[in-house]
Amino acid sequence: MVILDVHKPELRARLVSALDELGEKWVDPKTDDPSVIAILQEVGSVPPPSSTRELPIIHVWEMGRHPDGTGHDEGNAFACPRVRHLIGAKPDVDLAGLSSTLRHIRTGEFLGLAGLLEWGATIHTFHEATSANKDAHLGRLGAFLQECGITKTRREILETALEEMFTNAVYNAPATTNGEHTNAIRNRSERVRSKRPFVVMFGADNHHVGIAVRDYYGSMSLDRVIGRLRECYSVDKAQHETKLGGAGLGLFMMLRSVDRLVININPSQFTEFVVLSSRTRRMRESRGACPTFNLCALSPELTLRRHFRMATAWDARITTSELSATEGKAIVRDISVSGAFVQINDETKSKRGDVLSLRVQIAPDQSPFSLRGVVRWSGRSSTHGCRGIGLQLVHPLDALEAYGRAQPGRITSRGQTCSVSKIIQTWSTGGTHPGEPVTVFFRVLDEKGRILLLRHDTLTKRWAMKVPTT
Repeated sequence: MVILDVHKPELRARLVSALDELGEKWVDPKTDDPSVIAILQEVGSVPPPSSTRELPIIHVWEMGRHPDGTGHDEGNAFACPRVRHLIGAKPDVDLAGLSSTLRHIRTGEFLGLAGLLEWGATIHTFHEATSANKDAHLGRLGAFLQECGITKTRREILETALEEMFTNAVYNAPATTNGEHTNAIRNRSERVRSKRPFVVMFGADNHHVGIAVRDYYGSMSLDRVIGRLRECYSVDKAQHETKLGGAGLGLFMMLRSVDRLVININPSQFTEFVVLSSRTRRMRESRGACPTFNLCALSPELTLRRHFRMATAWDARITTSELSATEGKAIVRDISVSGAFVQINDETKSKRGDVLSLRVQIAPDQSPFSLRGVVRWSGRSSTHGCRGIGLQLVHPLDALEAYGRAQPGRITSRGQTCSVSKIIQTWSTGGTHPGEPVTVFFRVLDEKGRILLLRHDTLTKRWAMKVPTT
């Protein structure tokens, strides 16, 4: 279930109209708060009011700028700690934003730049590790925006957003395993390096231009983002420069100036900032519009370091290596929900921090697919008895797709059969001690569009499933 929060009757009517236009089923869950609407997976599954207290909230708002008030929490969209998403409703309800937000909540997929732009949009990708090249990336972005016909004012806004995201990736994100931020205290005019390269992306479709920066530390905390934005929208506008600084003020300024801001957080894995700006609105219209905001984060139970690793023998080819410019044959020897071990030949030179792309072929009768990852270590594996590299996959869904291709498409348990169309999330328990059985859990979509929970015992090879009653 998804809870949408809206405080004005007129806005509620517009939201209901937008839900109907998207073909979404909705119902009032009969809570004491008449502003809450529930979007249900199935009709008839209205929960008691108490069960809605732990659900994430999508807030529908019309306030794109700081309220002209006394500085209290009245009108502060971030006052409730359960708010993770804000859907802009000025001048109109953001249908695309609402649709993609619902998809994220239901599937757990992060909202990356490629998924937010139209299918087929060209996205330019650059890998970076030093602050010295910031101006070069700003120059590339400026030239790209000029080719797209973006006005000077909007170009300056987007260049400022990239500068903020770039600075965060190279100065604020790098951290040790103990949580110490190694570059945060350095002067921003001082040149620094990030031990883990980060990614700068920008692209455009017919409606939006977009920018994204992803670091591979995942040191940004969900509570910190919400807390800083709550503080930004609570204090008087004149106090921002004196009371706030760093990431809090930067986030606030980006949210005020773009049409959509997305923050994807996978703790200890990566943090990604994505901004979108309209190509169809005039700047005067954009200034009066209300942005859409998404804070997408994996829950702690889905980011466990100990995962079941599936043994494989998949042929692969390293197709790109932006940092070392090598390519060669490889074999994927095992894969988990977060990484993979890849056997490589002696001619393939890879070092920690390199970003590799692999084209993987599971079987001759199956179409190949791609995996992208950051090299975490290289050397000889005692488990596999060969030389190779340990990859941390750029996106966990890459591993899930790979795992799903190797699992049965149809699963039967206690006389019930389901056809899995997509694996959404997976995690495992056990395997801590030698000989201890491992149980793998899957949250999947079946061919009917239902979300099912599957359990696989790797010792007995038996499946169990929880199928919702209709």
